[in-house]
Amino acid sequence: MNVQGYLALDTIRRNNLELIKGVDRATTTTVSALRTAVVVAQAMTNQKLVLDQITALNKTTSSLIESTSAMLKRQSGEIHEHATSSSIELDKLQNAFNNVYDTMDMISNYKIEALENMKQTVNTLTTEVDKAQKYLDKSNQTTVLEVSKEIDSKKITNRSSTVDIDI
Repeated sequence: MNVQGYLALDTIRRNNLELIKGVDRATTTTVSALRTAVVVAQAMTNQKLVLDQITALNKTTSSLIESTSAMLKRQSGEIHEHATSSSIELDKLQNAFNNVYDTMDMISNYKIEALENMKQTVNTLTTEVDKAQKYLDKSNQTTVLEVSKEIDSKKITNRSSTVDIDI
């Protein structure tokens, strides 16, 4: 029985060694598998985030394209509506031309009146200058007479002085 006990204990010891090896292998394999699982989970999460972002980008791009095309349609309609309608109100355009014509008539009438006033002014000035010329001529004649008398009186005075000197 001792031999049987030794054999049993030896079997238990070998089994324990095998268990230790199994636990080591399981630990090594499990940790490695766990690491791999974590890396795969992170990669899958990142892929899911990227896919969500791509999906959001595609939806945003699609919505933008659709809204831009709707805006293009609306504005094109407005542009064509403005292009086919008159851009200037015709009655206001006609009023503007009438104002220009009225202004031109006023300027023409002003010129005619100004010419008539200028003609009257020139005629009045001519008459007054003629009158003034007569007064100037009369004044000049008076001055000439006065100067002539003064000269004559000096001659007489000079002759008297000369006569006095000769005696």
